[in-house]
Amino acid sequence: MLQEKRCATDTMTAVQLKRFRPTSPGVRHKVVVRGERRGPQEVPKALRVSKSKSGGRNNTGHISAFHRGGGSRLLIRSVTPQVLATWNQAEVVAIQVDPNRSAPLARVRKPGSSTSPTKATNSSKSWSNHDHAYVIAGKGMTVGTVLHAGPHAPFDTHSRLPRGQIPRGTRVYDVEVVPGRGGQRVKSAGTFAERIAVDPVTSRIKLRRPSKGERWFSDLCTACIGQVAGEDHMLKVAGKAGWSRRRGIRPTVRGVAMNPIDHPHGGRTSGGRHDVTPWARIAKGKPTRSPRKPSVFVVMKPKG
Repeated sequence: MLQEKRCATDTMTAVQLKRFRPTSPGVRHKVVVRGERRGPQEVPKALRVSKSKSGGRNNTGHISAFHRGGGSRLLIRSVTPQVLATWNQAEVVAIQVDPNRSAPLARVRKPGSSTSPTKATNSSKSWSNHDHAYVIAGKGMTVGTVLHAGPHAPFDTHSRLPRGQIPRGTRVYDVEVVPGRGGQRVKSAGTFAERIAVDPVTSRIKLRRPSKGERWFSDLCTACIGQVAGEDHMLKVAGKAGWSRRRGIRPTVRGVAMNPIDHPHGGRTSGGRHDVTPWARIAKGKPTRSPRKPSVFVVMKPKG
């Protein structure tokens, strides 16, 4: 069993990091964040489904995404923040680590429902999909935190409100794009968007996203107030290549190390052209948004 080496709280980031004694090369540089899990860690069967793997291949069997394949079996958590609009209020039961995303998840329960599994007739655990749900955990959320949602919810951290009721300059996360569909943007660990403007004619709301890009959203879409938890995710160090392989990430081979038939950079001829993709498209610096497909929602700033 690995010997854990305790370390003090990092004074710059105010987080608790866990390092390991170098009993093997794989743990010599390994760093994990302490205290990510809170409360019971069981995953309800009604809120999980096995993740199918494609190996990076499309419907014709051709590889369209490189460096994919293998990995451990994963269970996808069903994240449904839109159910809070029907409950209006929910209580956080546990904070869990999701293997499918960088941000932690909060398991919430409907007011008045049980916080633990109920015994069924066959002595197995049964859960009601209408009493429990998963949402993206916000910064500062812990077991016992009460979440509010709906147009009449109080303006408080982690409350889910229509964006038309959120004041200017407020940080939000788990942003909806289509009303009623649930959060589709700003869900990575430690990210947040900022409400910066409103269109007086169409009542659309402008948000500055984590990429510093700006986009218009409908004022009927909802968003959670605050910031996504797990901002210390960037401080983790895997320590060995097996960590990536278990996540389904295969090794990346440089194009210059290939043969000319396999990649434009092949043949050990570094230089002489710009970096390109395996299909000879410019890989760095070239804009990818098509000028023939303008979007009225994306704010395009003039150059210069």
